[in-house]
Amino acid sequence: MQISIILIQRIDLLLKKTPKTDIKDHVMPLLYYALETPNAQVQQKALKALPQVMETLDYATIKASVYPRLEVPTERGKKHAKLKKIICRTCSHTLKCRRCA
Repeated sequence: MQISIILIQRIDLLLKKTPKTDIKDHVMPLLYYALETPNAQVQQKALKALPQVMETLDYATIKASVYPRLEVPTERGKKHAKLKKIICRTCSHTLKCRRCA
């Protein structure tokens, strides 16, 4: 888990050093894993890093690959209210989202 957190915290460096054509195949799987993990700390770090990554993705990728994974933390109940707030900030930062309206 610690390695995932460190990599996510340094997502800006990963994005800078990774060719734009490879972000979808090599950086996004790290975020997908982090969003789907049951560890709330890792999820929070991933959600905070997500807006930076989403700027490099096209709408189709965001809609098909990112948004379905954002629903995973919201299904865990009241305990994850902070995560839900971060999700809504992430959504409104990038695209208008039905959950945030």
